Amino acid sequence: MRLASLHLKRAERDLIMKADWVFDISADDMTFWKVRASAHRISWLPPLLDAAPSGRPPPLPWHDRPYDAVYLGNLNTPNNVEGLTWFVKTVLPELRIRRSEISILIAGSNPSQEVLDLVESDSSLQVRVNPADVGEVRALGRVMINPVLQGSGVNVKSVEMLATDSPVVTTPVGVQGLDAETIGAFHIADTPQEFAAMVDQLIDLGPVNDNDRNDIRSRFGKGGAQALSQKLTEIIAQNRS
Repeated sequence: MRLASLHLKRAERDLIMKADWVFDISADDMTFWKVRASAHRISWLPPLLDAAPSGRPPPLPWHDRPYDAVYLGNLNTPNNVEGLTWFVKTVLPELRIRRSEISILIAGSNPSQEVLDLVESDSSLQVRVNPADVGEVRALGRVMINPVLQGSGVNVKSVEMLATDSPVVTTPVGVQGLDAETIGAFHIADTPQEFAAMVDQLIDLGPVNDNDRNDIRSRFGKGGAQALSQKLTEIIAQNRS
């Protein structure tokens, strides 16, 4: 990886400076280049997802949901496995102290043997492999969790969780690259104790009002696409003049 990244920063800076405009998926990286390379022809382009309410299954009544918390993601990539291991081994024991009957669903594609062993290690955990409808899976829980510890850019899984009416608990890594307003929609925990306390409290608080998330969802859906289209139109018009 060191050889692959040799001179990468300089090459990226040169490319950014030559471009008519740069769209960066990470608000943090955008700020980095604005400061380090005086790159002013750059703006944030969040990942564009299908966050329309019509594409989501109707939420279940809060107390009818079978799981207190749900994790949904790829179950074999190293960073996801690492995060789940951290959750099961350090956060879950803290949760069990607060809520002995807690129920947690871990769902996703192609689980590694390590993940399957983690689920088997605690009776409060269940696994759902390769679910056909991810929206339906998200609707089964009261709280969404994303215990990611490593990553770069934007964690798309975190953003997708905002399509639900569930509060979302994640780590600082889970919200990196997002703008301040979007980060405000998450509950962020640095330690296992904080993570467990937040999940425990949110289980009893009920769903998030859709109106509180609609503006944020829009920037990752139709609103984001419209902003991109408008900027591209401006760039094309400038180049033709």
